Amino acid sequence: MTKPIIASAREIAADLRAHENDVDATLAGQARLISRLIEARKSAGLPAMVGAEIVDQAIAAVSQCGELRRTVRGIHASLAAIDIRAVGDESDCPVTGAASLAVVATSEAKSLTA
Repeated sequence: MTKPIIASAREIAADLRAHENDVDATLAGQARLISRLIEARKSAGLPAMVGAEIVDQAIAAVSQCGELRRTVRGIHASLAAIDIRAVGDESDCPVTGAASLAVVATSEAKSLTA
C-alpha cells in the first residue's frame, strides 16, 4: 500500500471512530432526556397522559439513533472488507521479472580490470 493510501485510511478510521462516538453520545443523551421527561412528570404528580406525545417522540428519536448506529457499524464493516494490498498501473506484469546477473558480474569485472 502506498503512503497516501495508508494516510487516508488512518484519517478515515479516525473520522469514523469520532462519528461512532458522536452517535453513541447522542443515543445516551436521548436516553437521559426520556428519563428526565418521565421523572419531571412523576415528581409533578401529573398523570402519564401528560407529555406522553413528547415522550413518544423522544422514543422515536432513540429508535432512529439506533438505526443510525447500525448503519455506521455497517460502514465500519464495509471499510474493513476493502482489501487493498498494492497499487500500481493497470498493465500486465512483464513476462520475465528478472535478468541474468551474469551481465552485471561481467560488466563489473571489466570495469575493475580497466
